[in-house]
Amino acid sequence: MQVRHEVARLLVSWELAEICDDAVLCLSEALTNAVLHARPARPVTITIHRDLRTLRIEIADTGRGMIMHDPGCPADPDALRPGDELAEHGWGLRVIDALAARWGVDADDAGKRVWFEQDIPSIGRLGVMP
Repeated sequence: MQVRHEVARLLVSWELAEICDDAVLCLSEALTNAVLHARPARPVTITIHRDLRTLRIEIADTGRGMIMHDPGCPADPDALRPGDELAEHGWGLRVIDALAARWGVDADDAGKRVWFEQDIPSIGRLGVMP
């Protein structure tokens, strides 16, 4: 997937190689969910924010699934589990929950935004941001 490679290159250019693999895997899981579950023929938007302490990646789509009552509220832990431990699908949110420092789902009039954050190791805080 070209998006993963582009994001990986960006994170490495920001001297965030240490958290790159986890961030790209979380992105891939959230993006796959958005593409599979968003309304047909609607765009999916990826936004990447970085400050000195946190990397935040947001995936916005027009789907309404997984929207919680409170903005930013992580999904119910029961929603994270596939029905069968041997299932090939349904593990994406569980992967994000395991790898991200924080994550959640925000709703707006256009749909929802799944976001996750990675803490930036102190060595990466010295990197120059473009």
